[in-house]
Amino acid sequence: AGYSFRLFESFPSAFADLRRAFRAYLFFFPALVFLVAVSFAANRLLGIRAFPHPLINPLSAPGGASLAPLLFLVGVVLAPLTEEIAFRGFLYPVLRRRFSVAASILLSSALFALLHRQQASWLALAGLGAFLAWSYERTGRLSVPLFIHAIHNALSLAFALLLASAR
Repeated sequence: AGYSFRLFESFPSAFADLRRAFRAYLFFFPALVFLVAVSFAANRLLGIRAFPHPLINPLSAPGGASLAPLLFLVGVVLAPLTEEIAFRGFLYPVLRRRFSVAASILLSSALFALLHRQQASWLALAGLGAFLAWSYERTGRLSVPLFIHAIHNALSLAFALLLASAR
């Protein structure tokens, strides 16, 4: 497969990739909800306690909402950028040269989930990692999984901010 390490070829191509990412995330979202529900049920059954992501903890502290812009910068821009370059831009093509598409997706998504160190969310994170790798395999463009990842993190942080403000 021909992969493009360049994030954006032009503004119109970046905008087209953003539209692809939104459509793809809408397609994937029901599967993600299912994976979260299965994870929740398995955690209860196995007695695994869920801990919030370290970026979420500051939101619960008094005055935590003032940190939201910084957390969004880290979680929606920096984390997706660095993780997509590492996992889809570097690791996935290395795996792809040695293994099949399915094996490369499974290996890279397992490592992606392990990196996040969220045992209670491992299944959902592995599913997200698999979807990101699949989107890269399908499009050959790093910008599509990057935008999907940013959309996912933005929604997750917005939801966490809403929960923290409701307390």
